[in-house]
Amino acid sequence: MPLGSVLWGGRRLAFDEVKSNQGVAFLRKMTTPVVEEHPVKEKVEEALNEIRPMLQADGGDIELVEVKDNGEVHVRLQGACAGCPGAMMTLKMGVERVLKERIPEVTAVIPVDGVPGMPNMPPGV
Repeated sequence: MPLGSVLWGGRRLAFDEVKSNQGVAFLRKMTTPVVEEHPVKEKVEEALNEIRPMLQADGGDIELVEVKDNGEVHVRLQGACAGCPGAMMTLKMGVERVLKERIPEVTAVIPVDGVPGMPNMPPGV
């Protein structure tokens, strides 16, 4: 059984031995992550990383802002995508469709900074 855990690189890792050397503690025998911060968020990031090159080819990009517990994925379109008249189509028929197909927990993709043809969400949501 682990003695405790530590947050390292955004992941919680368990440890089962601590050694001290002149007041500095060294963690020994680090194990695999014991708690995933948000497994759906990780899946969404992976899927967005596969979609991203297509957006970048047109001078745009997408940033994952938040994945809510109700399955809503909040994103921010960047670069050429931010003001593109086709952004709604890109979000709904591209990004949302792919995410829903790959990740059943995803219920919707929502822009946070406004997209032509879609209601604006408050910045920083």
